[in-house]
Amino acid sequence: LGLGLTALPAAPVPVALLAAADAAAYLGRARKAGRVAVFADVDAERSPRLLGLGLALEDACCYLAVGDSIPAPIVELLADPSVQKLVHDAKTARRALRRAGADLHGVAMDTMIASYLANASRRQHLLDDLATERLGLDIPALPVPDRKHKGALPTLDERLARAGTAATATLRLAALFRDDLERLGLAALFGEIELPLVDVLVRMEEAGIKVDTQYLATLANEFVGEVARIEREA
Repeated sequence: LGLGLTALPAAPVPVALLAAADAAAYLGRARKAGRVAVFADVDAERSPRLLGLGLALEDACCYLAVGDSIPAPIVELLADPSVQKLVHDAKTARRALRRAGADLHGVAMDTMIASYLANASRRQHLLDDLATERLGLDIPALPVPDRKHKGALPTLDERLARAGTAATATLRLAALFRDDLERLGLAALFGEIELPLVDVLVRMEEAGIKVDTQYLATLANEFVGEVARIEREA
């Protein structure tokens, strides 16, 4: 790839491990390309914590393992609105990135939202399913801990394979869903309402909502009494 990246053959598509020292060169390549697919590798906690990033350009994809911080050139890339970002579930990605000291701007495609608009009757819009159905590409699943290995964590190679393939799938799906939205006359709804709403939802989830716990307790007692009354009548 010309960036000093070490290729690892664990994924259905070639994925390279991006070293922090090569981040500046990657920034230059992404700016020249004008767009990059981003997959946030997060843990399963309620407030997503960023573990790594899958990044895909047209000609190659890579994985950046996030330790204590994200390299400054990648933070700059993610925040640069002039470089289009293609993402699946931008809300979760932004929440995780903001916790890690970065942010995501210039989102031009969220394939999860696009999939919902194109097929609202579908129950789930998981990236793994969409990649298999529309691209014939299987995104490697991370191993699930069993009884004997409850504390087992995925290896770097396993995370690299999943995140890199997921970023590539997002890049390819973006073109398909862009055509779908145009064909269905939903491009304006997507760009003017749905995508801007992501920022609102991110800030709402970060701020939370104020709950009157005393009122809710009173209401619960009222419901208990009402249920007891109905039971007696029955």
